[in-house]
Amino acid sequence: MKNTEQQTQTDLVKVEGNIIETLPFHCEHDIKRNPEGIRETIKLPNGTIMIDHHSRYWTGFDAGVLLAAFVLSKENNEAKDFNATMKDIADVLGLNYNDPKIRRRIRASMRELTAAIHYEGTFYDIKRGVYSVAGADHILSYKFFSPTEMKKYKLSGRDVGKESWISIGKIFYESLKNGYYKLIDIERYKSLPQGWTRLAYSLIEKRLGSKTCYSQDLKELIKKITFKEEITPIDVRNFKQRVLKKLSHLYKFKFENGNVIISRARVGQRVNRQAKLFAYPKNPPLVGYDLEILNKACKVCGKGDDDKYFRNTITKYIRLLTADLVNMRIYDVQQSNAAKDKGKVLITMLKNDYDDKKGGETRQS
Repeated sequence: MKNTEQQTQTDLVKVEGNIIETLPFHCEHDIKRNPEGIRETIKLPNGTIMIDHHSRYWTGFDAGVLLAAFVLSKENNEAKDFNATMKDIADVLGLNYNDPKIRRRIRASMRELTAAIHYEGTFYDIKRGVYSVAGADHILSYKFFSPTEMKKYKLSGRDVGKESWISIGKIFYESLKNGYYKLIDIERYKSLPQGWTRLAYSLIEKRLGSKTCYSQDLKELIKKITFKEEITPIDVRNFKQRVLKKLSHLYKFKFENGNVIISRARVGQRVNRQAKLFAYPKNPPLVGYDLEILNKACKVCGKGDDDKYFRNTITKYIRLLTADLVNMRIYDVQQSNAAKDKGKVLITMLKNDYDDKKGGETRQS
């Protein structure tokens, strides 16, 4: 059984508050399955938390499924045990339940979230003023029915609704009940791209709370969200462009001496162009350097101003991938022995880049 350790602090001080906040949710490009299971160890100043994963680490998608379960608990009068179906989870997350891939991912996430969690040490309950007893727990347990099972047992939709359930583990239910886990704006959460952006929003929203602003080491923030051990300058640049810019209609980010100071964006505040593309359905026309790259693409690929499809497609990828990356692909087309239709080659390259980028944020096991 593999063992990984996360050292959170060095000073021996008591950790008061939300145990859920200590749990890691990885966002790796490739998460390999391990049939023997993985034990993940989180060292805290006052004890140790050990997670016996079933076959892989928890992912960013798992974090979304967990949030959905907590939202459903709240909608059921904050019940510890309540009726819920896989479709309910999909609806909370704004996902298409009729897609077989979505159903498989939700079921896989629910299974992984039933992993046993062991506690050694003392964990202080700040609201009740007592220390919790070391022992074992789980985040949740559940019973869902697949379409195959529904057909086999001749279950109606009403039957499935009555027989499907989710149960929140005792320690985590106490966290919810005592207000340790702050539920975020689920509609805003669903409007954001899956993966790192949603994780960043969830973490920032909980850390910022009602404060005017808060400061954090930028590399430590990136480590917390991406779970990378070493952060390079390229990682910092990509994180700013691919994550923080998509949140800049919600927060203001100021970078000083390796730290990022985060505060809420004012209502009606003018946001930067890149963030606005992700915040509003209508996009403004390209200007400046972006327009220059669009015209360069048209010139290299032999496309005129009347080719609306090509111009609109390149415009879309400039917004999604940045003008610098599009410019790099234009250079690649110039250096290659492309066929007569260089525009088609360029669009294919950009589509592959976008698929890779999207996969980096959303691809799970």
